[in-house]
Amino acid sequence: MASYLVQPQSLNPIHEKVGAGERLSFDDGVTLWRTPDPLGVGYPANQIRERMNGDQTYFIHNRHINPTIMIGKLFQINLT
Repeated sequence: MASYLVQPQSLNPIHEKVGAGERLSFDDGVTLWRTPDPLGVGYPANQIRERMNGDQTYFIHNRHINPTIMIGKLFQINLT
């Protein structure tokens, strides 16, 4: 992978490992966690996703409705 695509430059070794199919180390994970660049983290993650699933993307849509707030408002109860 070309180094000019990645900012900051500290992510270049991680992008090269992902491109080669190598496993990331704990220190690589710490570097990813501390980087302020979400695209720099997302690009290798997307490469792995595409390698595993092809060009398909899956989304989970979940609605969890908590009725206790509405019950508190209905009966004028302070639940906090």
